[in-house]
Amino acid sequence: METGPENSFEKLINIIKKNYGWIIGILSPISILLCFLTLWTYTRYIGRPDIFGESIEATPQTILILFTATLSLMAFTFLIFAPSIFLVQGRLGLVISNNNRKKSVWYILAITVVNMILLALSLLNSWTSNNSALWLAPGAISSLLLTWLLLKKNPYLTTGFWTSLFITGSSLFISAACSTSSLLLIYADNQDSAPFLLILLWLSIMFLSLTPGLIYLYSESNSTAIKMKRISLGISTVTMLIILFAPSLINHVSHRAMSIARLIDLQPRYYQVSQSSYNTSNLDKVEWNIDNINKNSYRIIAFSLYSFGSKRLLCPFPLNKKPIPELRKYTHQCILFDKSALKTLNRFI
Repeated sequence: METGPENSFEKLINIIKKNYGWIIGILSPISILLCFLTLWTYTRYIGRPDIFGESIEATPQTILILFTATLSLMAFTFLIFAPSIFLVQGRLGLVISNNNRKKSVWYILAITVVNMILLALSLLNSWTSNNSALWLAPGAISSLLLTWLLLKKNPYLTTGFWTSLFITGSSLFISAACSTSSLLLIYADNQDSAPFLLILLWLSIMFLSLTPGLIYLYSESNSTAIKMKRISLGISTVTMLIILFAPSLINHVSHRAMSIARLIDLQPRYYQVSQSSYNTSNLDKVEWNIDNINKNSYRIIAFSLYSFGSKRLLCPFPLNKKPIPELRKYTHQCILFDKSALKTLNRFI
């Protein structure tokens, strides 16, 4: 019989290659679902839920974007899962062999996946009703009950029940705290929280899988209880401080991520628009700063609030001065253009 601490990094990689190809099959549909849920929620937030369905087309660009996002999410998630799972198994005294290794990983993976789904459903529901924050309570309770059942039924878990429950419970608590904090920011409507769902899902994945390993890895105390309390308290404190007192930092990072993905571009730019697709008579000349009008095209100043597939949602330049959360009140002034009818020009300074 072999245990986690005896595995070298190279041996761990070999074991992953040999035994865990099936995890990719599980993460693939989950990754695709999260990509679609994130985009769908984002479009609801900006006040134009109609544009998501219109922008999804089976173009090579769309397929490539979804494939790349899915592959990246699978790889990142799996790299987080594998080392922490083996570390937790070894530190908690899980007896691992080639026969029961997959079952042990399955229990931990199932706990994380179910909680990801519960958190995602809670957040998605929060965009459609006013009392949906209450869904966090039954979601958290269901998560804890499921965790308890899985741990109780796992025949390979040889450590104490309360120790195991505390470890998984601390991860769940941190994720629930992140969810609650983000919901408060969204309801307060004073922060740029539109892309926050994406960051929150990543935080949930990372904390749920890494917290148990960090508890044991970075503590110098010989007492198991002190190890868990000290590290989990530190992780919770730092996370909550960042979310509650430095939301602009998270918003900046999330905006940068959305900008790099070219889903959003708040920088005003010149756009050349085809006359055959969008006649100038349909636009306010002053609001859109229309100039260079000719037979085939004209130029406008706008910024991109949404860009995916074959569609781009452009908003007139004056709306750029409004905070993002307030933009959803004015997105009826924005126009959903076909990308084929647009040509992006220089930035407007």
